[in-house]
Amino acid sequence: MPSAASLKDFSDEILISLDRTPDFILIRNPDGTILTANEALCQRLGVPREKLIGRSIYDFHVNPVQTPINKKYTEAVLKKGNSRITLLLRDKNGLSLQLEVRGCLLEYEGKKLLFGIGREIEPLERDRRLASILRMGFQTSNDIMCYADPNGMILGVNNAFVEHYGYSPEEVLGKTPGILRSRHSTDEFYQRMWKDILSPQKGFWKGEIINRAKNGKEFPLILTISAARDTAGDIVGFVSSATDIQKKKELEEDLAHASALADIGEMAAAIAHEIRNPLGSVSMAAKHLSLEDSTPADRKSMAKIIERESSRLSQILSGLLAFARPRPLKRKLSNLNSLLRETIQLIMANQDVAPRVEPALSLDESLYPFLFDSDQILQVFWNMVLNAIQAMEGKGTLTVRSGRSGDFAYFAVADTGAGITEAERQKIFKPFHSTKSQGVGLGLPTAKRIVLAHGGRIEIDSRPGQGTVFTVWLPYLER
Repeated sequence: MPSAASLKDFSDEILISLDRTPDFILIRNPDGTILTANEALCQRLGVPREKLIGRSIYDFHVNPVQTPINKKYTEAVLKKGNSRITLLLRDKNGLSLQLEVRGCLLEYEGKKLLFGIGREIEPLERDRRLASILRMGFQTSNDIMCYADPNGMILGVNNAFVEHYGYSPEEVLGKTPGILRSRHSTDEFYQRMWKDILSPQKGFWKGEIINRAKNGKEFPLILTISAARDTAGDIVGFVSSATDIQKKKELEEDLAHASALADIGEMAAAIAHEIRNPLGSVSMAAKHLSLEDSTPADRKSMAKIIERESSRLSQILSGLLAFARPRPLKRKLSNLNSLLRETIQLIMANQDVAPRVEPALSLDESLYPFLFDSDQILQVFWNMVLNAIQAMEGKGTLTVRSGRSGDFAYFAVADTGAGITEAERQKIFKPFHSTKSQGVGLGLPTAKRIVLAHGGRIEIDSRPGQGTVFTVWLPYLER
């Protein structure tokens, strides 16, 4: 390749004319080494010509990702004789310069050089190109998108919107998104949503919602609605973006079912052990009943054994089925505080269960109803309360709290029992593991499975001699 010095005469001849043009002109080697540039480019980059010569054009890229793009441009010029590229160069102050460059092949002393003529893309043109890119991205996005004017009237929808909802663009233009509202969304829910969107401090809402298509089909979405504001802070419109999570929910349910089936193999030995004992007792009692010399008292005693052990077997099998084959979630707007309060009242009313237990409720009354399966969460809470009462041996203080933190609501059950050791905590959610004389050890594993199916988690805080706190976290899905 020619050196910078070998181009001196060439540069002297043409630079006088090139310096007169406002366009940016650069001559370089195919490897990126700058051989010369006109005065307009030198001034715009803030680098004198003598310090520019010999450097690589790649040194001025705003982002290294441009280097392979620039190299492809070089290959195109060498192969076809000309090409074009949009470049973002960085001046000496670190500011970016967006150029549209047309390059052609220049032969000099038998060597191939690149001769580039560039023009800075003006702000209005940049805005036009950006708007075009955004418009294309809007239309082709997999997300379900629409935008509306300050009054909430729909001005545009993308292809995914048309595909999911079944409305043509003409059918929704000038209407509000209320045409998508399903029976699941309450007026109170929409009021809270728009309070967040219109708030200057927040300006958006994001959450789960169930919308209705033109044909009446309902499907769950993760929806984000943002308020667009001008430089004065006034709302000029709204933009919404949504993702259909129907398949995701179905996959989660399938995975939960598959996980339940996989656990069956691990539980086989434990099940055999649990069933063998009561079956042995039933078999022994049945044989004793068949003896001709057994007394009426013996027969009565053996009948009670059969009844008791049969009940125990039924309890084991019922618990196993609930754990291995959990029913699909049926989320609906439910009041967690009401569920906790009513369950505590019901349990405390049974003096045989909690003869000397003092309940203490600390419920966050600002906790709005949200989406969860109330029947299954009732089962979780019931198990935890009974475990707490058993841990206290029927006497002590049972504290129940509720609240919200970020995107999760929670309830906590705290007892004043003996606490749990670290070793015990590692086994507490294993099926058929129980330290109680009552139960078969499936209550907490089943509770964990239900909470995980909701997308939540269970936390345990316990130290020997200081009681135990179980905290259940559930996604705070308002719709």
